[in-house]
Amino acid sequence: MVNVYKNLAQGWNTWNTHSLTSHILLPERLEINIGFIDEYKSNYVTDFSGKHQPVYGEHGIRGEYTDISLAVHDKPFRIETAAVGEEFLIKITPSNQMMGTEYFSVTAGAIWGGEVNVIKKGDTLVATHGDQSFVLEAVSQVGKPKWDPTRGAHLVFGSDQPVYLRLNSKRSPAEIDAALVKSKADFLASVISSDGELEEGLAAMRRVLLWNTVFDSESGKVITPVNRSWTRLGSHFGHYVIFGWDTFFGGLMLGMIDKDLAYANVHAMLEKSTPNGMVPNWGAAGGHVSMDRSEPQVGSWCAYKLYLQYGDQWFLDACYNQLLAWNNWRFRERDKNNDGLMELGSVRPKTLPPGVTERFAADQSRSTLKTRAMWESGLDNSPMWDKAECDEKTGAMMLEYVGLNGLMVADCRTLATIAGILGKKKDQEMLTQRADTLSAKIDAELWNEKKGIYLNRHWSGEFDPTLSLTHFFPMLSGDVPEDRVDRLIKDYLVNPNEFWTHYVIPNVPKSEPTFQEQAYWRGRVWAPTNFLVTEGCRRYGRDDVASKIAARGLDLLLVAWRERGAVCENFNAIEGKGKGDNRNDPFYTWGSLMSYISIQEFFDAQVWNDEIKLGSTHKPSGKELRNIPFRNAKLNIMANGATIVKTIDGKTLSTHQGATRVKAQDLANQLK
Repeated sequence: MVNVYKNLAQGWNTWNTHSLTSHILLPERLEINIGFIDEYKSNYVTDFSGKHQPVYGEHGIRGEYTDISLAVHDKPFRIETAAVGEEFLIKITPSNQMMGTEYFSVTAGAIWGGEVNVIKKGDTLVATHGDQSFVLEAVSQVGKPKWDPTRGAHLVFGSDQPVYLRLNSKRSPAEIDAALVKSKADFLASVISSDGELEEGLAAMRRVLLWNTVFDSESGKVITPVNRSWTRLGSHFGHYVIFGWDTFFGGLMLGMIDKDLAYANVHAMLEKSTPNGMVPNWGAAGGHVSMDRSEPQVGSWCAYKLYLQYGDQWFLDACYNQLLAWNNWRFRERDKNNDGLMELGSVRPKTLPPGVTERFAADQSRSTLKTRAMWESGLDNSPMWDKAECDEKTGAMMLEYVGLNGLMVADCRTLATIAGILGKKKDQEMLTQRADTLSAKIDAELWNEKKGIYLNRHWSGEFDPTLSLTHFFPMLSGDVPEDRVDRLIKDYLVNPNEFWTHYVIPNVPKSEPTFQEQAYWRGRVWAPTNFLVTEGCRRYGRDDVASKIAARGLDLLLVAWRERGAVCENFNAIEGKGKGDNRNDPFYTWGSLMSYISIQEFFDAQVWNDEIKLGSTHKPSGKELRNIPFRNAKLNIMANGATIVKTIDGKTLSTHQGATRVKAQDLANQLK
């Protein structure tokens, strides 16, 4: 993994968590930052964030092109950049709403302890790093505001015309314009893309992932937090935070964009593991983590899907020990009544690692035991927890939780497969036995024959009638009998009186009283649970249902995307919009899982049988999916009655009618 992190931390990019207009060159740690001066209001903005009305344009994987529009006092402007070889080009386009008292300041200097010296020479800023020299030159006329609060070496430009700057370049404004157009086109020609509604969804996925990718100067690693806004200066978490299943899903989606970014994020979350083997709810700057609780067990599933796509056994080996330790921790620490079924919990360790005491204490002081146990579910305020009680002595929520137990069977089976690949036969046998035993427990004790669905059960033995999408998670293991799958899907999932609303799939059904609240996990639609239920449907060959979820999910994503460029943390199941709940981040990475589910209509690495599904039995959104990364190639898949699989260089691999499945290794062999 060392080489992965090293390869990523190179070149110009928007690495700075705290400013959308900061561009930094790594490993030199030279920063060019664009600020805004309003003389009339004596307002100076140096760090732009989500509060400045960002409209996110395309963002190259390695910063080769970036495009963003921002606003101060409702006065918008646009910034485009291109990194071309040793050159770095900037264009700032002001709007006609500016009155002439607004200026743009462009500073250059060292960041994060970089050894960079910058001096101003006329209309240029000259930076030196060792024997390297970087000359940032104004191509536009430099302005002279009466009030200039900018610190350090900088240039100032008026807002009456576009601003052009060039670093180590001699391009004219027209040549800079041409370079920006070409850099954007080259990026789009090389990255996953499509047409129509699917391309809109892919644009949302590309932008939310790449604009939220940052550099942690402490560890020297590149990571993708859920949103930069979670890591404001002075925030509870510090200069970055990553969450458990959010980050694993982020890594999975990044697998469709860039292998190194995918691997880096999955591994970064695993590296936050506590000494007892738990992957925490969150991990933040300074080595701080939530020591008392975890999050849903999806790491093995995501890592193995990436393995099927890329074929790197070393990546499985790099993840395996921590994934196994996490599995062991869950079986050891989350069955406090020793009945063989697991529950949620929050248990503070007797001793805390050095340095985490203060932040951990703050995390504990703002919450109750039950709240922290609810956080471990990932479904913070789900109505499933309303009647649940917690045991203060053990820290356990006294409720056998279907979703957790279903995920753990799937985790065991996936880890057993990984163990077999790595030659760890004893582990494979142990994990298989663990899965068999837990699966039998779920079927015997959590299935309610009268209701025809799995139900959570209080420690008293009483079933809790509250339903959630997590009640379908046992399907992920493949162990649910077919007749039960039929009932689950027919009576609940696609029943318009239950889960099958116009915007699918709400986390609670229409029959649940809290559905009308549409408040966070109480009635709203969430992409991660949609994804996991879709995986369960595909495992049982219910591609027709999965295809409908994909189509409706993409439609839902595009409501807010078209309206205001939002990739929502969650969605209103009645109105379709992301607004209406103040606990809804407008640019949250896992919202774009709705796009990923549609990608799976063309290409899907299937964990349960080591197969790649190519094409769809149903008409997918988009006519063609281009540049799908697979092993050392990129595939184009067209769906026009027949599905034609081609490599990016035009070589036809296969032509077939509708969907087909092929072993991942067999498909890889066709590329040799």
